[in-house]
Amino acid sequence: MDLRTLEVLEFSKVKQLLTKKTNSPFSRELAEALMPATDFTAVARYLAETTEARSLIRTQPVIPLGGMREIRPALRRAEIGAVLDVEELLTVANTLYAIRRLKRFFTDLEGDYPLLRQMGEDLQIFSATEQAISTAIREQGDIADEASVELVRIRRERRSTQQRVRERLESILRSAEYGKMIQEAIVTLRDDRYVVPIKHEYRGQFPGIIHDQSSSGATLYIEPLSILDMNNELKELAIAEETEIQRILARLSGMVARDAQPIGQSFGAQGGIDFVFAKAKLAEDMRGEEPRLNEDGFINIKMGRHPLIQGEVVPTDIHLGKDFSTLVITGPNTGGKTVTLKTVGLFVLMAQAGLHVPAGLGTE
Repeated sequence: MDLRTLEVLEFSKVKQLLTKKTNSPFSRELAEALMPATDFTAVARYLAETTEARSLIRTQPVIPLGGMREIRPALRRAEIGAVLDVEELLTVANTLYAIRRLKRFFTDLEGDYPLLRQMGEDLQIFSATEQAISTAIREQGDIADEASVELVRIRRERRSTQQRVRERLESILRSAEYGKMIQEAIVTLRDDRYVVPIKHEYRGQFPGIIHDQSSSGATLYIEPLSILDMNNELKELAIAEETEIQRILARLSGMVARDAQPIGQSFGAQGGIDFVFAKAKLAEDMRGEEPRLNEDGFINIKMGRHPLIQGEVVPTDIHLGKDFSTLVITGPNTGGKTVTLKTVGLFVLMAQAGLHVPAGLGTE
């Protein structure tokens, strides 16, 4: 296809309109890369797909095409053995949910939509991977206790130890022995260790380890010796928790890696389906019709309207190539000659790209 022709006829602007109708990263790429096809059978199929999609959206206004996210980089990372982070895994799970929802839509679909059904057959459901990620990672991005038995144990023990530390510190804050030394009756953290605020003048009298001081220097944040072992235990539990979380992420990443190829194929299939429906939505906006194709080299445009002109457009009837092969268009400047010629050219390009054209029924 001559790129100069595409530029002069502003085919890229039609693609921009199409791109705005897409819902997924891959369908957006398909719209941006769209080129007119030259194979008659392929063009006929592309147009028929658009027609089926238009028919479906008229009877099923809510089609679950949303929810897709860009997961291809995550799939590639998983395949080479990388451990995916929480955000990547959540993105994969949400995309798998979107694919599953669309697959079930096509499974339950009634009516005569053979081409769309065939596209829907390329979608696969990955329930085990989706469920494992959704169970282990909450939507907020934190790891759920239910992610593993070991994580449940570690967190239970950590909460218990934290409670014992707080109880001990509260007893210190309430004690008559240390009451006058306390700057403020609060428990706080410094370097992930529990401390109490002690007046600077009592630094030598309060048994503990200094971790920080206030900007004025009047307050020292001291870890009492009586909770030193418990703070150490909390530190060890925190390390154990992080280790277990990394193990969980590695396990989930392994599941994604195992299914990476079929997930990628379903991702592409969903993008292809969304692309077809984007064409259908554009056709609805343009009040277009599927043009009939012929191999005899003639055109017959009925009530054709240039797709890029906004507002009221004067429709044009043009036929050429059957009874005569030469057409002379005359008229004054700004009379519409160029628009008419561009309409013919753009209609041809749109039809070859599987797009319906803004014209009347019977356009060929």
